[in-house]
Amino acid sequence: MQRRLSPRAVKGGGQPDLIVRNPRGAPVVVESGYVPARTVEQDAVARLGRELADSGDAIEQCLAAPTATFGIRTPAGSRAAWTTSPA
Repeated sequence: MQRRLSPRAVKGGGQPDLIVRNPRGAPVVVESGYVPARTVEQDAVARLGRELADSGDAIEQCLAAPTATFGIRTPAGSRAAWTTSPA
């Protein structure tokens, strides 16, 4: 089954960064942003109490996750991979 990302995943408009759907409970929304991520917490709080457009499920839990990106060097010293870790 293929799913499209909707530009209005939340009723009234808005697209969370990540929606974790739980078949036995309320969805969890994750808002993320690169440090300094000045608005990530406000974005998360603004999602609480709203409903998903496709299912009508209420958003009761939302996680704000500011992230920083760090380069990882391989043993040979080349930059072959990148990872994202919490700030």
